[in-house]
Amino acid sequence: ANQMVYNIISEGLKEDIESGKKYTIEEVAKHNKATDAWVIYKNKVYDVTYYLKFHPGGEEILLERAGSDVTDLVFMYHSWVNVEKILENTYLGKHINM
Repeated sequence: ANQMVYNIISEGLKEDIESGKKYTIEEVAKHNKATDAWVIYKNKVYDVTYYLKFHPGGEEILLERAGSDVTDLVFMYHSWVNVEKILENTYLGKHINM
C-alpha cells in the first residue's frame, strides 16, 4: 500500500525529470546519500531519494545500495513487484556502459 501511495505522491516529481539523459555507473555512484539517492534498474536510472521512506524493507537497506545497480537484488527479493511502475515518476534516463 505504501508503494502505491508513493506512486501517487510522486506524480508531481515527473515535471523535473530529464528522461533523455544518459548516465554512466560513475555518475550514478555519486548519488549514494539519503538526500540524493539514485539506483540503476534494468539499465534505467531512477532517483529514489523520496522513495526511501516508502520502501517496504526499510530505508537503510535501499540506501546501502544507492548509487549502484539493483537489478539482481530486485529479481532476487521482489520478482513479483512492478518496480518500473512504482518508480516511473522518478526516471532520470538510461544507464550506459563506458
